[in-house]
Amino acid sequence: WTGLGAHGRRGGATYVETFNVAMKHRPKVILLHQFNEFAGQPPGHGLGPNKDIYLDSYSVELSDDIEPVSLTAAGFRGDHGGWGFYFLNLTRALIDIYNGQAKDCTVLTVASPLRNAVVTEPKITVEWAVSGVKPEKFSIDIDGQTVKRNLTGTSTEISVASLHKGAHVLTCKADRVVTRYPLSFTELDKLLANPIPVKVDVPFKIH
Repeated sequence: WTGLGAHGRRGGATYVETFNVAMKHRPKVILLHQFNEFAGQPPGHGLGPNKDIYLDSYSVELSDDIEPVSLTAAGFRGDHGGWGFYFLNLTRALIDIYNGQAKDCTVLTVASPLRNAVVTEPKITVEWAVSGVKPEKFSIDIDGQTVKRNLTGTSTEISVASLHKGAHVLTCKADRVVTRYPLSFTELDKLLANPIPVKVDVPFKIH
């Protein structure tokens, strides 16, 4: 969980990037794990002589569980809440793309900043990952105002120095592509009859 080469959830980007390897190589079997792996142990109550060996999930970010988990219940090691239905909904979308049942759809995830991040620097790095139909370009909004457009690649840096302290919303948009998967955090997705634009809203705070 805490190794130098380890990645957390990163807003689903780690999951998407991993799944894209399967998309490329088309294995006969894909094993998805874990389900019901979210408990862990409180700080100082782990295993081993130093009580610092934690089983199941180390934290909300460093967990690979996809079972729906409360967004508001207190968690261990300073994390609060879980991932709701998001990762279960993301799993369905990725499997449909893999099986050719969503040939017109794009899945977009934002790796950075994390949801509800507290930003203390004048600039933030925005990173994202996609699967399905590949967009040619992306754009970034802050509080509904476009701050960067015609982006290629999977990352950019934006200035937040002029933003007031408090709550804001960053929106990453994939241009000229659509999805039928809302990727809800609070409920099981219903596959949309009419496709919608591809975007991800990420709430964050300036402190």
